Amino acid sequence: MGLTACGGGETETDTEGNTTTTSTTDPTTTTTDPTAGPTGTDSDTDVLTTEDAPDPVCGNGSIEEGEECDNGESNGNDGLCNVDCTEAQAMCGDGILSGDEECDDGDVGPDKPCTPDCKPNVCGDGYQGPDEACDDGDNNDDQGACTTQCQVAGCGDGIVNGAEECDLGPDNGPDSACTPDCLNNVCGDGYQGPGEGCDDGNDIDDDGCSNACALASCGDGQLNMGEECDDGNLENNDGCLDTCVTAVCGDGFVQEGVEACDDGNGDNSDECTTLCGAPACDDGILSGDEVDVDCGGDSCGSCFGLYQHRWKGEQNVSSGLWQKIDEADFEMTTRGGPLEIELSIPMVGGADSACRPTIDGEWAGTAQMLPEGNPWHEGRDRTGWNNPNGFRMWDRVRVYYDIEAGTHTVGVQCRTSTGTLKVGRAESTSLIITREYDGMDNEVHQKVSLMGGQIPSSDPMIKIPGTDLTFDAKGGDIEVAISVPIGLGGHAGCLPWMDGAPIPSTAQTYQNTRWRAGLTSTYSSWNMWTHSRVYKNISPGTHTFSTRCYNDANQLRIGEADAASVILVRELDNVADKYGQGIDVHGNGWGINQGTDSFWYNMPNMQATVSVTHGSVEVTEWVGYYHVNNGAWFTCRPTIDGTWMGSYAGLEFTSNEEEGVIHQPANNGHHGVWHRRRIYTDIPAGDHVVTLQCLSNGDHFWAASNGQSSITARDVQLIADVP
Repeated sequence: MGLTACGGGETETDTEGNTTTTSTTDPTTTTTDPTAGPTGTDSDTDVLTTEDAPDPVCGNGSIEEGEECDNGESNGNDGLCNVDCTEAQAMCGDGILSGDEECDDGDVGPDKPCTPDCKPNVCGDGYQGPDEACDDGDNNDDQGACTTQCQVAGCGDGIVNGAEECDLGPDNGPDSACTPDCLNNVCGDGYQGPGEGCDDGNDIDDDGCSNACALASCGDGQLNMGEECDDGNLENNDGCLDTCVTAVCGDGFVQEGVEACDDGNGDNSDECTTLCGAPACDDGILSGDEVDVDCGGDSCGSCFGLYQHRWKGEQNVSSGLWQKIDEADFEMTTRGGPLEIELSIPMVGGADSACRPTIDGEWAGTAQMLPEGNPWHEGRDRTGWNNPNGFRMWDRVRVYYDIEAGTHTVGVQCRTSTGTLKVGRAESTSLIITREYDGMDNEVHQKVSLMGGQIPSSDPMIKIPGTDLTFDAKGGDIEVAISVPIGLGGHAGCLPWMDGAPIPSTAQTYQNTRWRAGLTSTYSSWNMWTHSRVYKNISPGTHTFSTRCYNDANQLRIGEADAASVILVRELDNVADKYGQGIDVHGNGWGINQGTDSFWYNMPNMQATVSVTHGSVEVTEWVGYYHVNNGAWFTCRPTIDGTWMGSYAGLEFTSNEEEGVIHQPANNGHHGVWHRRRIYTDIPAGDHVVTLQCLSNGDHFWAASNGQSSITARDVQLIADVP
C-alpha cells in the first residue's frame, strides 16, 4: 500500500511486491472540506478539486507568493510585518521583540539587562551589566584587570594574577597556606601558617619562638603547653613536624603514606594541588590546566551541567490557568547563563494544550523578560483531537537565557483550553533534560521567532518569518533542532535550512520537495513539530540557518504571534564529542510494512555506532509513521545487542509503553512523527551499536520512509539522572 493520502505523484511497493501509484495533482489543489476532522470524513482521503491560485492579497493574514509575512490587520503596527507585507526592520529599544533581537524591553543600554543591540547582557560582551564589576569584552583575562568572570582582579577572587603568589579565594587567611595578602605563608611573615608552631615575625632565635617557627621546648619529647605534638625527633615526613605541629597538607613536607606531594603553597595550577596530590579531573577544584572546575569522571575538558529527570504518573489539569505538575520538580545546580531545557511528556484529553518549563516556580523565560501574554507562547498541540483514541507526545526544546547561578528547582507547568488534560502516564516515562553551555568548548546558537502566518498548498518549502540565525561556525559537525507549532493545513512538515538550501549531509541530503522531510496530518489540529539531527562536515565560515515548512492542502498555520518557533544549532567537537548516527537513506519503501501486532521490529537503517567513555549515552529518535490502526498506538525504543538500553541501569521494562506512545489521531489514514530524546546510564565502556526498534499494538502500520527517520547516539557526561 502506498501514500494514498499524500497528494499524489508517488509510488510505493509493499512487502508482497504490489505497487500502488497515487494520482498526480496540481500543487494548488485543496480539499473540498477543509474542516473535516476526527468525526467527519477522513481528511487524508478527501476528494480534491483544482482551482486557479488567487492573486496574492497583502493583509489577508496568509503568506502568499511574493510576500515575506502577512499578519493581517496587525501589518504595519506590530513591529513584525510592514503594510506591504515585507518583514519589518527590527528597531532595538522599541519594546517589541522582532528580527534578530534576543531581548527588547524598551529600556536598553550598556548597563541594562538588555544591551543597546538587543542582546542579553552577558560577561564578555563589552557592556558592564548590572551584576558585573567590569567587562572588557574580548580583553577579559584572568591575568588582567578584568577577569573572565567580569570581576575586578584582586586578592581573594580565587585567581592567581599580577603580583599574587597564590589565591584561594575565601580560604585565604592568616592560618592558611595563602595569606590575606595572597602570598605564600612562610616562616617569619608573622602569620602562623600550616606546619608552624609559632611565628612572631622576627629573626630572634631565643625569644620563645625560634627562627624555624618552633616553640622553645619543642623536641624534648614531652608534650608541653602550646605544642600539638612532640615526638623528640627532627623528622618532617612523619605525623609530627620538628616544629611540634601535627603534619597537615600545605605544611611543605610530604607525609609518607598520606600525601603524594606538598609544596606548601596555595597555587592549584602547578604540579601539586592544595589537596597534596597531582591535578586530577575528579578532585573538585580548578587544577592543572583545566579551563573549568571538573565535574567528575575521567575528562578534564570543560564540564557543562547535564541533568535528566524522569518520572511516571498521571495528573489531571483542568482548563484555564497554568498548573504545576507535581512529579516534574527536581533540583539542579548551574553556573548561570544559558540553559537548554527539553520536555518529553505524553498528554491526552482537553483541547488545545501545552507545557512549559519553570525555574523556581516561574516560567523559565521570565528571566529573559520574554512576553507571556499569549497563552500559547510555547506553542500548542491539539490533544483533544486524539481523544478518546489516546496519547500524543509533547516535545519541546529551547534555550533560556539569564538563568542565575546556583541551585534551582526545575519543573513543568501545563494547561489546556477546554475540559481536562491528562499529563503523563503510569506506564510511560516523562522526561526533562537540562543542558548548560560554557561558550568555550561547547556552544549553542538559537533564534526564536514570535511571528505567525499561513502558507497555502505549496511544493517549495516556505521560510517561517523571523527564523534567520546567522553566526560564524567553526566548521565540522553540527546538531540542529527545530520546534515549531503547525496546524490546520493538510499534510505538512518543517525542516532546517542553511544558506537558502537544505542542510547538506554526507549521508543523505533532504530535497526541496514534499515528504522528503517527513510529514504529519494537520487537518483540524495543531501539532508540535520537533526535528533533530546531526549534519556532518559543515564548512567553516558565516552561515545563515532558518526554518522552512510545506503543506499540501488548506491554509497551514505556522506559529502565531507571540508563540515561539525555535531553531537551535549546537556546534560539536569532532574529537571530544563521540556520536554515531543512523539514517534512512532510501527514497521509497518502508522500514516496516503492515507490521504484526505487538512485535518489536529492528529498523535496519536506524543503527548508530558510538564509543562510550562516560557511561551515559544520549539517544535521539525521529521516525515518520503512517496508517496505524484506528485507536492503536505506535512507539520506538533503542537497544544494544537486543537489550533495551535502560536495562543496564537496572530499570525494568514493565510495559511496551515504557518510552511513551503516540496514538493514531482520528482515524487510520493519518501520518505522524515520533520524536524522543533520552539519556541512558551505566552503559559499559567501549564501542556499541545502538539499534532502533519500533512497535504498534495494531496489526497494520508503516514506518520510516523517504529519508524521514534517523537515530543519533552520543556519549555524554551526565551530572545526575534523577528518578
